[in-house]
Amino acid sequence: MKKYNKDYTIGSNGLVTSETMRGGEEIRIRFKQWSSPDGRVVRWYVSRGKDDIGWVDVSNIDNYQGRTSTHNSYLYSIVKAMHEYEAEQLATAVEETEEIVEVATETIEEIVEATATATCVIEGVKEIEAAMDAVDRYFDAVERAQDDENGCCFPISRSKVSVKGLKEKYPRAAAYLHAQDYSLSAHYMQTTTGRTAMAKIKAGEDYTAVIAAMEAEWKAYTSEAMWAN
Repeated sequence: MKKYNKDYTIGSNGLVTSETMRGGEEIRIRFKQWSSPDGRVVRWYVSRGKDDIGWVDVSNIDNYQGRTSTHNSYLYSIVKAMHEYEAEQLATAVEETEEIVEVATETIEEIVEATATATCVIEGVKEIEAAMDAVDRYFDAVERAQDDENGCCFPISRSKVSVKGLKEKYPRAAAYLHAQDYSLSAHYMQTTTGRTAMAKIKAGEDYTAVIAAMEAEWKAYTSEAMWAN
């Protein structure tokens, strides 16, 4: 087991659990917690083997550094060990976060690339997206006008192109965009089902069956998750 500050073992709670002596003997270290009634002040009472050491503030190593008493010198050693452990855990967390961000970035890039390719391949995708963008711009303009208290004089023209009509005209494109909405979900399972459906529609499979399977898979997953809780 890894040692911190040369001689100390740290538990999963971040506190020292034992000290290894020069001869290899392990001495147990115990922490007893005290908290103020409002929970804002937390202190620990440290025992080493059969000896009581004293109160320690694990958050501030400077409380003990440079003091000459035996107990303060010892408290400095164990607090330093815990700070080493905390720094290592933080570095590991940062590294894991960077890996997650890297994977997420690659996933987003793949989705963008797949969408761009599908736009060229699947007839109607560009038209539906353009119509939806026009609707979004219209409602944004309406909201700005209302915020400016100019809602009574609306020089804002609404697009005459019907999104619903385009989806009826290009059902395969509409199905693809529906699957794309799933793929952009914050939930990994919904993202997976959406990306799978996008790939199948792009490959020429029956879009009606693909969408039905996608929605059924997501519904089954959410139902199972609900009952599991």
